[in-house]
Amino acid sequence: MRGLVLKDSYVLLKQMKLFGVLMLAMAVIPNTFTRGFAIMYASMLPITAIAFDEQAKWDYYANMMPYKKRDMALSKYVIGMVFTLVVCVVEVLAIIVTAAVKNQSSVLMQEELMIVPLVAAAAMILMSVNLPIIMKMGAERGRMVYILLTVFVAVAVVGTVEVDSPLWQMDENLLMIGLVAIAIAALLISMAISVKLYNNKRY
Repeated sequence: MRGLVLKDSYVLLKQMKLFGVLMLAMAVIPNTFTRGFAIMYASMLPITAIAFDEQAKWDYYANMMPYKKRDMALSKYVIGMVFTLVVCVVEVLAIIVTAAVKNQSSVLMQEELMIVPLVAAAAMILMSVNLPIIMKMGAERGRMVYILLTVFVAVAVVGTVEVDSPLWQMDENLLMIGLVAIAIAALLISMAISVKLYNNKRY
């Protein structure tokens, strides 16, 4: 699987250098919406990788190589999680540096830090919904579906995780644990579905 992940990483970094720079730039901008969008965009990169694979007819060649279909499906999830983690780390560092420069209170900084894993968990849930659809329909036919889902979830999540949102009236630790648990469950179910769909593919 390591080779598959590296292959997708090299392709994405080569083909999307500008988008990568913009994504990292949005991650450091002190704005909830842009930071949330950066995380959501990172979670969509596996779909872009699948689109590149389809254009290059990669699956036809991969079937002649010693790759397991299970690993080929799961590698897309790894790509999504790795890039999302990178963006999250950049955002956490940006929040800490911004707080130090602006001399923000620790409470405000903690609230901003809390947004990062919440949006990341929502992004993983979104990816869990999108990837099986793309595995089944293909990147081109499934594009409209995942765009609509992504826009809907991004607007809903970012709109409700503002610092002054009623969402913060809930216990933050409970909210965090609940959303992370849902994300993990969604990922496991989605992976099982995607592996089954990939195994049933005909080339």
